[in-house]
Amino acid sequence: MRQVSATLSLNALRHNLARVKEIAPHSRRLVMVKANAYGHGLESVAKALDEAEALGVASIDEAIRLIKIGIKQSVVLMEGFFQADELPFILKHNCIVVLHHLEQVKALKDFIQSQTQPIQVWVKVNIGMHRLGFEADMLASVLSELSHPLITIKGLMGHFPQADKSQVLTEQQTQMFAQICERIPGEHTLANSAGILSCPQSHLSWVRPGLMAYGASPFANKTAQDFN
Repeated sequence: MRQVSATLSLNALRHNLARVKEIAPHSRRLVMVKANAYGHGLESVAKALDEAEALGVASIDEAIRLIKIGIKQSVVLMEGFFQADELPFILKHNCIVVLHHLEQVKALKDFIQSQTQPIQVWVKVNIGMHRLGFEADMLASVLSELSHPLITIKGLMGHFPQADKSQVLTEQQTQMFAQICERIPGEHTLANSAGILSCPQSHLSWVRPGLMAYGASPFANKTAQDFN
C-alpha cells in the first residue's frame, strides 16, 4: 500500500491571514474555521489564527472544541443554534449567535426571560442568497422582537451568492446592503473571500475570509498565487 500524507503549513495560514489585513486594513477578521477548519484540523488551525479577531464555526460541537483548548477570541455560531437547549452553553461561554429565522428569535426570547447575563447576536439579512436570513422588509419587526435589555444586537450580516462569478451582481448587492445598514446602526459584515478580493466597498466593519485563509482562490480564472 502506498503511503499518502498531506503537510499543512501554519506559517502559510498566518501569511494568508496577514494578507486579509493588507487587503482590508480597516476591517476586523472573522475567520471561518467551520467544518473542522475546512478539513485542515480545527484545533491546530484555530491556535495558529491567534491574530484573528473572531472565529466562525458551524455548530455548537465545534464551539465546544475551541473552548476546550482555551481560545480567547470571540466564537461565532454562523448558523446560530439548532436547538434551544444549546442556549445555556452559548450564554455561559459568551459565544455570539447569528440569527437567521423566526424560530430562533422566539426561542431566544423565551430563554432570555429567565437569565441575568447578556447575549450577543448578529442578524442575517437575505440579499440574494435565498438560503438563510431575513428579508429586508422583515428587519424592523425582527429587531423589535429582539428588543430586550439582555440581547445585544451586534449588527447586520449578509452573504454574497455569486461574488466569485458576477462582479455586477456583487456590486448591486453591496449597494443594497449599504442602504439597509444606513437605517440600522451597528457593525456590518458582508464580504466573504471573493468579496474581500474583488469588492473593496464590501469590506465594512468585518470581513469573513474562508477559502483564501487556506490558500485557495475563489475565482476559476485566478490562482492563489495571483493574490499572494
